[in-house]
Amino acid sequence: MTTSLVATALVTAASTSSTPADRGAGASDVVTADLVPVAARKKRMVVVQQNTDAKQVTFDAAVAKARSAQAITLQEVCKSWVDSAKKARWTVAFTPTTKALKCDNGTKRKGVAVIIPKAVKRVSVTKFKLKADIGRTPKLLCVNYTRKGVRTHVCSTHLVAFNKPIEDEPAQNADKIRRKQVTQIRNKTRKWIKKGDLVVVGGDFNAVPKSREMSAMYGGLYTEVNQLNGKGGRQGEETTDPGKKGDRRKIDYVFFSRNRVPVKNWGKLEQIDHPEGHAGHWMMIAKAAIGR
Repeated sequence: MTTSLVATALVTAASTSSTPADRGAGASDVVTADLVPVAARKKRMVVVQQNTDAKQVTFDAAVAKARSAQAITLQEVCKSWVDSAKKARWTVAFTPTTKALKCDNGTKRKGVAVIIPKAVKRVSVTKFKLKADIGRTPKLLCVNYTRKGVRTHVCSTHLVAFNKPIEDEPAQNADKIRRKQVTQIRNKTRKWIKKGDLVVVGGDFNAVPKSREMSAMYGGLYTEVNQLNGKGGRQGEETTDPGKKGDRRKIDYVFFSRNRVPVKNWGKLEQIDHPEGHAGHWMMIAKAAIGR
């Protein structure tokens, strides 16, 4: 199932319904004809974001979008999947973030990944450690490259989820840890933005848009895909299936640095249900016009 969000079908727009990402967020669909200039469409970037919930079928579904995407950001993936997905001229990066759960081949290499399924220049990989939480070593993984003359950094991350992730172990203050992790992401990428580079951060932040934890990402350096077309605010369609409490939440994001993607720019977001029989996170396909 595919749900169009934030502005625009390319030829004919059809109305869809939505529900707020967090109560009081006031999210609603804006569906209009696509009035994007041809030049802006040529400069657009497509990013696929997916937490696979450690399911290879979901990983495969995200990678299958490579033909139409410039970048794929992934969480809860096994290194063996990432290694086997690589194709000629692709740039693929992986870093482990946990040893608590085994992967399909019996290893304990599960983490986050970035795939650039296009030929790019001047490629390097940067791994930033974030504030640790119980059972994990969270990181911000970035692939750095030049695309169409623009220095670009595409990053993937997965932030702390639970106050008590391991039974019989001490509790942790997950909200406070997330605030620190989000602040670190902003601070570590700010140097690139100041240089005029494009920075894209996709990930599972485990926090809703209006939460205190997300303030650093919404503080002016970044534009989240739901804010594009002049919409602004801190909102968006839910990105998960109902949890234990029966609630759905928006906790997955695609952020573009505002120096290259201001709120006024064109954008479009599609969310695609996960493969049948698998409950968890939905795929985000975020599209944005690059450049002021």
